[in-house]
Amino acid sequence: MTASDGIHDREVTQLSYRMRLIVVAPGRRGHGVGAFILERLEDEAAARGLNYIYNVVPGTHPDGAWIRNWLATHGFHEASRGQLRRQVVMSPSSR
Repeated sequence: MTASDGIHDREVTQLSYRMRLIVVAPGRRGHGVGAFILERLEDEAAARGLNYIYNVVPGTHPDGAWIRNWLATHGFHEASRGQLRRQVVMSPSSR
């Protein structure tokens, strides 16, 4: 993965990890870049002892439906209006 394939920004608060931004170039979608970033975020969250990863997709986002569907296929569930949540599970590689 290169820097141009995907980027992320995050905010750690108490026992949760809020994803603020994951961007994957449209031509790289479907190649596992976003899943790779999400796995690394989850490993970091588990190492910090956090319980959940949160994401909010703004209703005005032009690809909002696609992104919410992608997050759902990666284990996110609606926690409250507009907020998606996934419980952190420690991967075998981070044990």
